[in-house]
Amino acid sequence: MGDIKVAETFIDCVFITDTATGAPALLLAPTCTFVKATDNTRTAGTVAELGSGWYKCTDFASDAAGTWLTEWAVAGANTIHYPYKEFKAGGGQTADIATTVANIHDTDLPDVHTDVDNVHTDVAHIHDTDLPDLHTDVGTCITASGTAAAYAIVNSGLGFRGIVTAAVAGVSFTIATLAGLGAGIFADATSPWYAYVLRSNGGVSGAPQGEYRQVLTYVTATGLFTTNAFSVAVAVNDDVIITSNILPIIRDIHDTDLPLVKTDTAAILVDTNELQTDLHDGGRLDLLIDSILGDSGELQTDWVNGGRLDLLIDAIKARTDHHEITKAFFSATDDIITCNTDSSDLTLPSVVLPNITGTITHVYAGIKFRMIENTNAATNGLNGAQDVQVKESAAGAYVDAINLVDNQWLLAASTREGGDVDIGSIDVVAQVAAFNKTYAFIIDNNDVDQANLNLCDVQTFLIVSYY
Repeated sequence: MGDIKVAETFIDCVFITDTATGAPALLLAPTCTFVKATDNTRTAGTVAELGSGWYKCTDFASDAAGTWLTEWAVAGANTIHYPYKEFKAGGGQTADIATTVANIHDTDLPDVHTDVDNVHTDVAHIHDTDLPDLHTDVGTCITASGTAAAYAIVNSGLGFRGIVTAAVAGVSFTIATLAGLGAGIFADATSPWYAYVLRSNGGVSGAPQGEYRQVLTYVTATGLFTTNAFSVAVAVNDDVIITSNILPIIRDIHDTDLPLVKTDTAAILVDTNELQTDLHDGGRLDLLIDSILGDSGELQTDWVNGGRLDLLIDAIKARTDHHEITKAFFSATDDIITCNTDSSDLTLPSVVLPNITGTITHVYAGIKFRMIENTNAATNGLNGAQDVQVKESAAGAYVDAINLVDNQWLLAASTREGGDVDIGSIDVVAQVAAFNKTYAFIIDNNDVDQANLNLCDVQTFLIVSYY
């Protein structure tokens, strides 16, 4: 990793997953220790959870120059990704730079005033006697062959550019720098190539500049091209691009393939009569949007009150911002929960919602168990209607979340069966209103016909919709 200055804060992050499932591990308490390589000094950092399995340590600042390492650890069957880093402290110190600049100012710079005078004299001398005629030299350096060689460097599979080095009156010309590209590469009747004159020789803008013709033959040994006839023959020093058939396709679209947009638009407006009427009523954008959204005049009112487009956009944005996400969040597993005949509240596992930024709109509760067992020698099940209830652990009162009916979970004598999943139809968003909290579950006044009914490997869960 890069250098930091002494006492500059170093930030480190890791990603932690459940080793068994690979899912992001939430609500953990990992540790981050900063280790100085020279003397094994160890400094504990403060770790904060960012959410979705990410954890960050931000409070380390080195006490002196040296090499440091980060060392992360976490309890349980979890995997830390990138737990070790190495970085250096002491590079690029502001004080060192300031001292160096001061030394330059005090001792190293010569008398600038004297040197500038000397430079001014030297420049005048160069101007008078030493510089050749730059205009002449530049003209000599920029030759057609030099430009052609440069074009050869940038040629690619979609297009090839070069300067014509020889031409035969009519339909053939040679581009020496495009020799050796392969026999038949450009003479393809199925996917034809075209010669496009980018610039006539000498920069003249007359024909055949801007014209293109299909390549009929190509001689790879010399770079000789034969094409359909241009309006004026291609000449030496013309700048030519050999291109795939995309250029004429684009030109043909421009010339012939696009329908008359005005006619098509009129047809669309006829088909959508209501929009046409709104648009014609003074050309008002608010009326057009009202028609699309069925706004019954709300946007129209915003427009009339000052004619402000920002109000129109805000109203549309308010309708489209809240795209909801729905996720299920599960409790830990309780291996066995016993239902008996004392009509007391039966505690179920709690659900911890993660630290997510969002507004909760709907919540439904559920309970699942892998197996159910009747330990009694008589038929057994729920004795009367009962309710699974939920509340925030730290506040509030329990509310009904799942309605259970009389004789639900009914089993024959001394029987074990596969479990069940029950999901409530009651929206408990008023009680489960925020993330980063724990929510407790009970079966209110639980009672069964016989002692006992055991629920095995029990989990509760919350199905949360939020944006």
